[in-house]
Amino acid sequence: MNNSELETLIRNILREQLVPATPRTLRNAIFQTVDEAVCAAHQAFLRFQQCRLKPVAPLSVLFAKN
Repeated sequence: MNNSELETLIRNILREQLVPATPRTLRNAIFQTVDEAVCAAHQAFLRFQQCRLKPVAPLSVLFAKN
């Protein structure tokens, strides 16, 4: 599965799981629509992909017996 297929799958799962807000919770919502929330999550995912991860020590070093 490539990134595009994964992104499509995630969008579809989120759309299936999220339901419209009730009038009571609507005023407390961060996003007005599910599409806005999905787009924001997608943008966060894209930013995450661009982050450079700091190298870590190999597991053999982390779990070496003294």
